[in-house]
Amino acid sequence: LDHSIKAALGNDESKMFIRAADDDSTTNTGLTLAPHLNEFITSSLPTRPAFEAVRQERLVDTGLSFTIPRLTAAPTVADTNEGSAPSETGMTSDYLTVAVNKFAGQNTVSWELIDRSGPAFMTELMREMQNAYALATDKALIAAFTASGTQATSVAATAAGLQSFVATETAAAYKGTGKFARNLVASPDQWAAMMGYTDDVKRPLYIAAQPQNASGAVAPTSVRGQVLGLDLMVDHGIVTSGVVDESAFIVAPEAVSVYESPTTRVQVQVIGSGQVEIALYGYLGIAVKQGAGVRRFNLT
Repeated sequence: LDHSIKAALGNDESKMFIRAADDDSTTNTGLTLAPHLNEFITSSLPTRPAFEAVRQERLVDTGLSFTIPRLTAAPTVADTNEGSAPSETGMTSDYLTVAVNKFAGQNTVSWELIDRSGPAFMTELMREMQNAYALATDKALIAAFTASGTQATSVAATAAGLQSFVATETAAAYKGTGKFARNLVASPDQWAAMMGYTDDVKRPLYIAAQPQNASGAVAPTSVRGQVLGLDLMVDHGIVTSGVVDESAFIVAPEAVSVYESPTTRVQVQVIGSGQVEIALYGYLGIAVKQGAGVRRFNLT
């Protein structure tokens, strides 16, 4: 302190003392560099919950569309008296045409970034491109649910509304398709609402540690669960806000199929600019074979 006062008054000896003592992290930044970790912070996800709710098939080798035969009128059988003609209803059929769509993304990067980056830029780039492909294809399936599924009977945004949605629409799916609805694909906001549902005495319906209610099991630490007998899959690709129309779908797996090719990576050297063009793409066909097997949540 004495030297600081004297230095402020012009004492040269005190000024030299202060300069010699002024060695800290702010004056030696070249020797106190922060370490650069190999961790890469990202919020993108590689999962496709909606794909787990339907049948996944291999895509045919050629063509930008394909067809699936389907029944339009079934033959009949009836109680027939002796000497009477049997029941006759001619069976008819047509086909469902499934379009094959390409999902692709591209990045152009310099040689320097590829060769000298740390952590490895290419590793992170390809992981992020795969995550982007997963999100785009998952959203495409959600869009198909919305476009080709059946609008459910309207219900309230409550626990009773959810129970009515499941009870009514699982039965409707069976009546319409002859198949059982097994899966519930829900938005994060629907998931949040489920975790907050309680009975009349405020006991949790879905997240109790020792459940007194048998409604199902939903946890904040997992996007999978059970809701009223259905397998729950929380899908981040459903971007609706709140418990609203199309924020949840009840799905009979056999009613929808996705036909997908493996993804392909293409890398081209651009000599003239010292860059590399990198592309990732794949082909996907979505077949909603029975719209009655997809029940869209409908808010009152």
